[in-house]
Amino acid sequence: MINRLQRFLFLIIALLCVIPTRIPVYSADLSTYAQITTHGYLYSSPNTLSFYQICMLETTYFVKIILVNDNEFYYVDYCDVQGYVLKSVVRKIIGTPKNSFPNLTISTNDDKCFFRSSPKRADDNIIGTLQPFTSNIRYIGKIVGQEMWDFGGTTWYFVNYNGIKGYIYGGYLISRPSVPPNTEQIAFIESEQYLTVNPLSNQACLAIIFLTLIPAVFILIMLFKSPKVPVQKPAKVVHQTDNIDYDSLL
Repeated sequence: MINRLQRFLFLIIALLCVIPTRIPVYSADLSTYAQITTHGYLYSSPNTLSFYQICMLETTYFVKIILVNDNEFYYVDYCDVQGYVLKSVVRKIIGTPKNSFPNLTISTNDDKCFFRSSPKRADDNIIGTLQPFTSNIRYIGKIVGQEMWDFGGTTWYFVNYNGIKGYIYGGYLISRPSVPPNTEQIAFIESEQYLTVNPLSNQACLAIIFLTLIPAVFILIMLFKSPKVPVQKPAKVVHQTDNIDYDSLL
């Protein structure tokens, strides 16, 4: 029994040496939404060059944070468009806002207009043609682009029409949209805080613990299992014939 205990302790020490001593730390962000607090842009790449600008962000509204790209950008969802925003133009909030994005539709005037993939006049960026008085065009944001005609302005509108996203020149709209501010009462996160997650409530951690315990349980069973005593057959008794001199008996 003492020898078994010694072997058991030796195996436990060996397992502790093999298993990493560093326990992974699991954390959860307090918020997935951030309010747009200052003028900024949604970018197609984590780069502030004007080439990567998708549209301006509407202040007082929100972005949904998908992941932290680096120390400068968040990768976010804004009006069902994924892109990058500078951390410096947003501020994390606690909870989920009721009206995350602008809810605004716009309409074209009595002219046909092209629906384009970029805010400039070119032959290779035409997505389609919008008929006069096309309505139910969902507004996403605006951006400064190429002037289509003299005194027409340089404002283009990034919109969603029937699930297709693109740009319409501002001169083709019945009226320039005015986005009302979001007046929701929200609470900001004052500092970056994280909630430490109990490992026993985390499925991945539980799986690791379970897989680690399987060898230990198996070893315990093998150590304390009573060994089978082989059944020994009784020794075969060989009767030796007495050394009798049969000739003397005659």
